[in-house]
Amino acid sequence: MTRTAKYSDIRCEMKPGDLIAFGGSGFVSSVIKKVTKCNVSHVGSILQSNLPTVEGVMINQVIESTSVDGGFSGVKITRMSEHMRDYDGEVWWLPMTEFARNLFDEGLFLLWMLKQVGKP
Repeated sequence: MTRTAKYSDIRCEMKPGDLIAFGGSGFVSSVIKKVTKCNVSHVGSILQSNLPTVEGVMINQVIESTSVDGGFSGVKITRMSEHMRDYDGEVWWLPMTEFARNLFDEGLFLLWMLKQVGKP
């Protein structure tokens, strides 16, 4: 089932390991979508961290491999709210199934994902 929602309405439902699919509108994204015959140009995954100044507040972040306007190219972490504000394209949230969530080791996932940051 697909539903349209604002990020601010669903951000509290997102959990580490959930996937975010992006359908960009830039040149490279358009080529990827045309060649793959898919609306998705790349994917990322949700990470969460505590905001150090406010106890109990979780910050959604997305880790993805991307190119930024001829500058940085590779794996980076961005606050999801900033990404959504600045992103020109479609975004889909793909939450982990309950079965997968029960098998998920968030600590190992986080360690492995953080080792990817900065890689091309």
